[in-house]
Amino acid sequence: MDFEYEYEERKPVENANLKFYRNEIESEPDGALIEDMLAKWYGKYGLLEEHHGYIQWLFPLKEGGGMNYYSQALTDTEADEMRHDGVVKGRLLRSYKLMLDFYGMELIDPTGEKGDIRRAANFKERYQNLLDNWHNNLRITRIIKCLAELGLTHLQVPLVKFLCDECLQTTVLLEKTDSLLKFWLPAVRERGERRKLCVYARDVLGVPEQYLCHAMVGCEEEEGEEE
Repeated sequence: MDFEYEYEERKPVENANLKFYRNEIESEPDGALIEDMLAKWYGKYGLLEEHHGYIQWLFPLKEGGGMNYYSQALTDTEADEMRHDGVVKGRLLRSYKLMLDFYGMELIDPTGEKGDIRRAANFKERYQNLLDNWHNNLRITRIIKCLAELGLTHLQVPLVKFLCDECLQTTVLLEKTDSLLKFWLPAVRERGERRKLCVYARDVLGVPEQYLCHAMVGCEEEEGEEE
């Protein structure tokens, strides 16, 4: 299975991200309606690994579509509508579960209310795929950012804490530590929660403070504040 794309210039679709999440248009290139994707792509690990045109649709960002020229940057209007649409948020949660499964992880509570994560039964195989394919680092960064953009901010911290533990405590994902410190931790939107994660990484997991400088930007301890 090898996906090679020849992009054609075309007029952007207005509110493409919103329409995709409302199951009105297919992702491009070589994509599908989101309901078909969520129903038929789950567990299709070869497809999810080798197809590079779906992740930007499942997890749109305001900064743009990355390497997929058919995807579009998330607009403020779209983000606001999507955050307040229960059906859209339900699909976003399912998209998140799809990718967690791909990475060998799963929500302890399937409803996603708390967001705590554990290893899936097949984690060894899936972790090896994660270690072997660096572009998944970029995908994880996108997922973390999108959760906050579209109203599932509460899922960011459990995911990043789990990644902290797997990189630095169990060390099974030790090779991903650079992405963790430079991209995944800094992507946590709530400054107070991000600072708590940095303190946890420093005090519990033993990360030298100088390696947390990217994540600590904007959430330094205020004068007089105590831990």
